[in-house]
Amino acid sequence: MTRRRACRDVQRTFLCAAAIAVAAPTEAAADWPVRPIRLIVPVPPGGGADAIARLAGARMSELLGQQILVDNRAGANGSIGAATVARANPDGYTLVVGYAGPFSINPALGSVGYDPLRDFTPVVFLARGSNVLVVNPALPAQSVADLVALARSRPGQLRFASAGNGSSTHLSGELFAHLAGVSLVHVPYKGAGPAVADTLAGHVEMTFGSLPAAIPHAKTGRLRLIAVSGLKRASALPEVPTLDESGLKGFDTDQWWGILGPAKLPPPVVSRLAQAATQAMRDPSVRERLSVQGFEVAESSPAAFAQFLRSEVPRWAALVKTLKIQAGE
Repeated sequence: MTRRRACRDVQRTFLCAAAIAVAAPTEAAADWPVRPIRLIVPVPPGGGADAIARLAGARMSELLGQQILVDNRAGANGSIGAATVARANPDGYTLVVGYAGPFSINPALGSVGYDPLRDFTPVVFLARGSNVLVVNPALPAQSVADLVALARSRPGQLRFASAGNGSSTHLSGELFAHLAGVSLVHVPYKGAGPAVADTLAGHVEMTFGSLPAAIPHAKTGRLRLIAVSGLKRASALPEVPTLDESGLKGFDTDQWWGILGPAKLPPPVVSRLAQAATQAMRDPSVRERLSVQGFEVAESSPAAFAQFLRSEVPRWAALVKTLKIQAGE
């Protein structure tokens, strides 16, 4: 009798412990957030992801009642920062600003230590934007046609800077050369900022820069705008044509940015995050500042963002295959 009672006591204790273990994450999610949130930006300060993270993060901090700490973790074209989040505890306190490099391009180039679809929870789509083809003003090219003609007259001599091997700016330059039938020299940098800086200095002739990095210098005449990389003109640069309409048909290396967390992020946390991010991006002051820098707010539900990612991964993989890009090039 005593043994049976003891067994029942053990069973009750075990079942209570199991119930507590199951309930704990739900209770923690219900109380979320109770401490600062780390938002990893896998690029150096000054790039598109960094600009969006700081603008959206500041407003989200107010809405959530907890500080969002922007943590720049650059390296390996964004894969270092992305991998950090893939390995993080799925409690909502470690997030990443995703974009094409670490989530669509890098996995097509080789192993990155994570699966862009399996190892993350898509939370919210933040914005879209084009890269912009700019040249040093010393280069005698005013248009895409001029630049193509110049490249053909100087095969293998014109250099284009990129934000790094495998970046969208790298693929943009390679796609330009592929569609135009010209030979260009790729010069990779550690971020869009340094790539634009060396184009300004004349160390390279051209680059596909992010709009926030390129627009201020174009306004002062230190860079010349040639074309944007999306299929439609940028709202911040309505006078600048697309590469597609300039003769390079089908040219589309539009960028995107969104927030993701580790896999198995609790649904209540995903919902709260998505709601705060959407409210932040709807804020008139945030929208205005993003628009001036060339970004277009792109709202979506977590499910719609997940569906978008499922389409983006094969799209960029196909481009990598077409251009025969190898890891480390």
